[in-house]
Amino acid sequence: MLFSLPEMVSDKKIRVDFDSPDISSNGGLVLIGNMQNSLAWKIGQLIPDSRKKEFIHHTYMEMVSQRIGQILCGYEDTNDCNQLRGDSALKMSAGRSITAEQFAHRMILRQAMLRHGFKAIDSEWWHFTLKDEPFPDTYFTFSVKQL
Repeated sequence: MLFSLPEMVSDKKIRVDFDSPDISSNGGLVLIGNMQNSLAWKIGQLIPDSRKKEFIHHTYMEMVSQRIGQILCGYEDTNDCNQLRGDSALKMSAGRSITAEQFAHRMILRQAMLRHGFKAIDSEWWHFTLKDEPFPDTYFTFSVKQL
């Protein structure tokens, strides 16, 4: 082997697959490794966090790491964060990769949705749309009440 992989992926199999539902063009981040304890992580630790803990989904360390990972991949604009939040390479570099069990559950959902007439939206694993949408140009607005 000409190089060794970072510790975060050294125990994982690497498979090149262009048909996978969880595909990333940002694979170069795997060579950088997990940004935990990196300069990005330390910068995130220095930002005072006055947010209410019960509403926090991402630490500043994770957000700074993701942003720096995006810059390293050539995404200059911060508006790319929403589009890229499901990118497996960016999540892995920010220390937010999913477990094998979580991935298996996603594939069960994906297979069930595809089997029942839905098509996947490639940029986000959790979004599906009907293949034969009966009203493709119609938007429905209605009230929802809690029972």
